[in-house]
Amino acid sequence: MSGGEEYKHQTIDELFASMFSDVEARPQPPAEIEQAVFVQILRQWEMQRANKKRKKVIYLSMAAAVLMALLIQPLFFSSSELPKHPVTLGTVLKFTGEVSVFTEDHHFNLSSQAQPFPLSQGLSLATAAESGFSIKWGEGNKKIRVDQETELNLLSDSQIQLVFGRLYVDVPPRSSTSSQGNGLQIVTRFGTVRHIGTQFIVAINDRQVEIKVREGSVSIEDRRQSYTTRSGEKGTLDASGDFSTESIQTYGPSWNWVEEFVPAFDIEGRTLSDFLAWIHRETGKKLHYESIAAETLARHTILHGASIEMKPMLALDLVLQTSELSWNEQAGTIHLFLEP
Repeated sequence: MSGGEEYKHQTIDELFASMFSDVEARPQPPAEIEQAVFVQILRQWEMQRANKKRKKVIYLSMAAAVLMALLIQPLFFSSSELPKHPVTLGTVLKFTGEVSVFTEDHHFNLSSQAQPFPLSQGLSLATAAESGFSIKWGEGNKKIRVDQETELNLLSDSQIQLVFGRLYVDVPPRSSTSSQGNGLQIVTRFGTVRHIGTQFIVAINDRQVEIKVREGSVSIEDRRQSYTTRSGEKGTLDASGDFSTESIQTYGPSWNWVEEFVPAFDIEGRTLSDFLAWIHRETGKKLHYESIAAETLARHTILHGASIEMKPMLALDLVLQTSELSWNEQAGTIHLFLEP
């Protein structure tokens, strides 16, 4: 029997079995390839959601399909596992150390090759020691910063579940919807934290949840009632349902980790007073102009240059070296003055 005749008598399964019988198993793709492909999958889900009226089916070429299969086989999702209407809730802006992303069946670590990384509903994230990341959340200018050894679940566009660890929420007042329930909520096993245009830290462990408020006010609601924590206070709700508050500083060691993920400040064309207001917001320290002349100078000085991406107090020292203003700090207040 000729070779051609032999193939005629083989089934399709037998033919493919003979073709690949001597092929060795493919090595696992590098983590950055897995992640990059996963990012593309998330973005394709978003494109499909935004284009509901599209009815044509696009067929990939055989070569492209085989290449994609080779890349994503270890991350393969069956059609039943893919969310039909995925929602992008936020974007990881930057991170340090080891940040893990979990789906129902897979997990991988963030890598710089796949930034900015879109976050969809249903994902979970966890940070290792000496790790953390920052998120741009939803519409407006809401930001979330996540500390080391923290785990959270993305429940919806309005809810994040904090399992353990701590995070910092920065919601400018104009980004707040209202206190009636449509704003960002941090869900914990002790109660649900709701903001009212504010900056605050939520920290949870096995015994209690703590809320430290730098600006605005925050409520936490358990099964019995709602409690409010205001600027300059720490509210604590423990496992027995007891709630207490105490006065705290809005700056200092317990806030220092937040400055690791301060967003860049674009100074080009901004006034010096804009920059100083940014310093105030990012450090929690008050500003005090020692004279009307010093305040007037800050309002009329226009800055030029590249975006500043460094810890605020270092940025303050750098920028004021090019200004006629000098400064010193006393008890959490930055004093600004003109040299005599």
